[in-house]
Amino acid sequence: MRRTAARRGIDRPNQPTINVKVRARWTIPLTAGLAITLAACGGPSTPPEPDSPAAYNNRGNVWLGKKEYEKANGDFNEAIRLDPGSVWPRLGKALVGLSTGREEAVADARLAIEAAGWKDENSIYATIVGHLGARRVKKDDVAKEVLDEADRKADKSHWPYPVVKYLRREIDEKALLALATDDDKMTEARCYLGIDQMLSGRPAEARENFLWVKEHGTPGYVEVPLAVAELDRLETEKPAGGK
Repeated sequence: MRRTAARRGIDRPNQPTINVKVRARWTIPLTAGLAITLAACGGPSTPPEPDSPAAYNNRGNVWLGKKEYEKANGDFNEAIRLDPGSVWPRLGKALVGLSTGREEAVADARLAIEAAGWKDENSIYATIVGHLGARRVKKDDVAKEVLDEADRKADKSHWPYPVVKYLRREIDEKALLALATDDDKMTEARCYLGIDQMLSGRPAEARENFLWVKEHGTPGYVEVPLAVAELDRLETEKPAGGK
């Protein structure tokens, strides 16, 4: 099931809301007037309304899906400036950091956790992104700290906590996929599993999971363009004549 996140003070009264299909969990419901600023309704080059953190956040998600990482980061920063307590643009910035191999991924993930609180499922997504981001920049001690903190503080009844259990090596790949009981969860599990495998030097297994997400993943989930970007990375990094 697609999940959207409403923020107080964003929707305008007496206007219908439109959920733009860019990032299902972290896309903020927009009024009809704001929705026209996004790619799905006219192109990301159209400037968002200047006082709308929702529009900047959602346009940032559009840029993220297009691998326009600097533009995405700029829009997420503007959304945070307008609404400093917002979770979703901080998650967006953490994803930019993971995708581009920046150390800031961990700091942004931790800020997202702080904004969400440990009882919120978004803190678990931020944990996963922060952990993988730390590993990408060879900060294995920090990566472990991120998981250990989640083990102490997160609500383990929430999906996607099984992904955290897998990353802590408490369960194996087969057990993780068995717990992904629908296509939404499978999209997420296989994407993060693939990134873990790629960072662990298992590119063939990673490619298999990324291809599944590309071909069968839930449309609108951020893990789909993330997996596609990682597939592109695998092709770029493949040795000449390699498979």
